[in-house]
Amino acid sequence: MWLSRLYLATEFMHQCVLGSCLAYVAFRHRQRYLLQLYAWPRCRAIMMIILLGCLALAVYFIKLRLQLDPHWSVRQAFKWCPEPTYMRHEASPIFLLSRDLGYLLGFALALPLAANNSRSNCLMRRLVVIGTLAIVNHMLQAYTPKQFGRFAFLAYEFSRNALYSLMLFKFLPRLAQTKEKCS
Repeated sequence: MWLSRLYLATEFMHQCVLGSCLAYVAFRHRQRYLLQLYAWPRCRAIMMIILLGCLALAVYFIKLRLQLDPHWSVRQAFKWCPEPTYMRHEASPIFLLSRDLGYLLGFALALPLAANNSRSNCLMRRLVVIGTLAIVNHMLQAYTPKQFGRFAFLAYEFSRNALYSLMLFKFLPRLAQTKEKCS
């Protein structure tokens, strides 16, 4: 995947290599902590997400207070990009932060997950539900309110991503469960 991102010039090489290394390490160690993570209380997870969000806001406002530009990377991208129309708002650090915190909040709202795997899942049914959810998410993304300012845009994206991950972790397993054997 990261070769295609480099080919399309949407990522830097060091980001792709670092992301691949982090994904490998996370995959290797996921089994050790997976059951503990699934059993986390919802309240503790939500408090952790709120703490992470407050930490990110604190760093942003501290940078402003110290007269450091929190949008420095975006300005550098506009400076060095040969064609400014290639720039996307999805690559800005503030958007990525709100997107990822939304995903994490959706996951936290779905906790505890240990009880979700009690029945068998039909693969075909699961694929249909995932495909439907992906299409609905894409349609919601197409109607993102970009004309009402940054806060409305980020709040919508945060909420959309939280709802998407909540649906994936909490409601998708319930919709894909079946009591009888799938053929």
